[in-house]
Amino acid sequence: MTVLIGIDPGKSGGIVAIDADNKVVASTRMPLTLGSKGDLDTSQVRRWLLELPETPSLIMLEMLQARPAGKMSTTSAITMGRAHGALEGLLIGLQLPHELPQPNAWKKAMGLPRRPAKEADKRKTDAISLCRRLLPDLDLVPGRCRKPQDGIAEAGLLAVYARRVFVQGMTL
Repeated sequence: MTVLIGIDPGKSGGIVAIDADNKVVASTRMPLTLGSKGDLDTSQVRRWLLELPETPSLIMLEMLQARPAGKMSTTSAITMGRAHGALEGLLIGLQLPHELPQPNAWKKAMGLPRRPAKEADKRKTDAISLCRRLLPDLDLVPGRCRKPQDGIAEAGLLAVYARRVFVQGMTL
């Protein structure tokens, strides 16, 4: 079995594993230490990865993208950087094959329209709609959530992108 994984590393992100036929193997919201308020819980991510039925063939960990000054606090930027570095370090430590695609590159390859930052809600809706078409068996409303989670949708799309790169030989 081929297992391909997409990781949206944000606090509201997610991790999705699919097989070569686009069937969902496993998925989870990004595990945090104190529910929705804590930092990334790398021990849970590690456990999740090690409990998969097969070693992943390829993992797509979305690269952080710089935001203009004033759009994000310094504390938020540092927190995001630490979480991304911890995830990348975990993948390196577990010797798992991974790539770090730029958000604009993988979204363009997946056919998501470019939208300005002020249309963030439309970007989320676009990702959720495309994910529902490509991965209809992926639960986008996990646990006690009331609405679809765009972080899980983007992780699912990153997994499909990993499949296209790995199986179809696309280049990054």
